[in-house]
Amino acid sequence: MVGSLIIRPHLLLLEQILKKCVICYSPFKAYNSRQITCKNPLCKKTLESVRKKKSFALIPKREPDERICVSCGKIFKTLIINKICCSPECSRKRQVIVSKPCRENYAIEYREQNREWANKYYSENKIEIQNKRKQSRKQRYTSWLAMKSNLSAKRRARKLNATPLWLTEFHKDYIKNLYVQSSELSRITGGKHNVDHEIPLQGGGVCGLHVPWNLQVITQDENLSKSIKY
Repeated sequence: MVGSLIIRPHLLLLEQILKKCVICYSPFKAYNSRQITCKNPLCKKTLESVRKKKSFALIPKREPDERICVSCGKIFKTLIINKICCSPECSRKRQVIVSKPCRENYAIEYREQNREWANKYYSENKIEIQNKRKQSRKQRYTSWLAMKSNLSAKRRARKLNATPLWLTEFHKDYIKNLYVQSSELSRITGGKHNVDHEIPLQGGGVCGLHVPWNLQVITQDENLSKSIKY
């Protein structure tokens, strides 16, 4: 304490926030983010009366401010203090143009500025970081296995439903030979080959059967581009 002056060190650490009073709409600086009125006692009294009576008619109406859109440059009117874009489309364009490069640049700058600290932290906590990475890899691998098994089970069920009972042993051997042929072609050529259903098992308007005359050996790229179209 210096004379009659009381020093509050906790206020020195905080930054002042520039706000607009909800009653008189004049700008003021506040330390607390919950403060919504300026230091004028009349504004505080009107706010208390509004909260007690729950009538917003006491707050004077404000005319909308004219602003220039930072995305398209058009002039627009708004009552929102922090609004800088005239429409949601302009705000999306701004997010695509500004936000992503800013995040990338910030990440690069942060890595460059804190490289020594990061290397020191890694050297001190090397075992813990490696264990965490191993656990995250295991979790991702188990989730991938579960998803893969689920999809393969659905695929097997569709094949069983699409395989007619009147197929002979000759037809079944022919289907097996097609899968052997695809694996041999993949080994010889170096590019992956798949056994594809010409009419897909789960198509949009039609579902094919798992029979020899509906099967063909094609490359994986052709199979992926074809998808379930017919």
